[in-house]
Amino acid sequence: MTNSDVSDTMVVALPVAGAECAGGICMRFMVGADINDLVELWFSAYPDGVTADTTYDEEVADWEATFDGQFGRLIPEACIVAVDEVEIVGAVATVLDAPWDNTPPGPFIIELFVHPGWRRQRIAEELMLQALGALNSAGYSSAGLRVDVGNEPARRLYKKLGFVDWWC
Repeated sequence: MTNSDVSDTMVVALPVAGAECAGGICMRFMVGADINDLVELWFSAYPDGVTADTTYDEEVADWEATFDGQFGRLIPEACIVAVDEVEIVGAVATVLDAPWDNTPPGPFIIELFVHPGWRRQRIAEELMLQALGALNSAGYSSAGLRVDVGNEPARRLYKKLGFVDWWC
């Protein structure tokens, strides 16, 4: 949830809600009671270079701040978790307006991450489709996000979903 100097901002026109995820994964809305599970997932999903300077308690505080609106007001219907039979394996969090400079107005995806053991199974794509579909149904016409310049798998996904580079 940081503003990196090595990231691009992207934006997309919103599609109609996507198809349901398969393979034993269910999608549901993210709730405050998920914070500890989201923190565990966050540490599993991100490489040590991202998480090395963050403690568990700091990340809990970050997620509490997220639910309190300190990174923008959450759009509940576009904050979704992917759950296998027992645990959260992916998550997307979307706010009404990003709190950072040089971002497009309107909905902004502040987090998308999937447990490494569940990658390459379309979970991130399905999370995005569900979130973007919810935004579309709510009447929004676009959404933005930031992506690290070197994160080619994420960039491919976002481009597949129609995101294009945005210049302020």
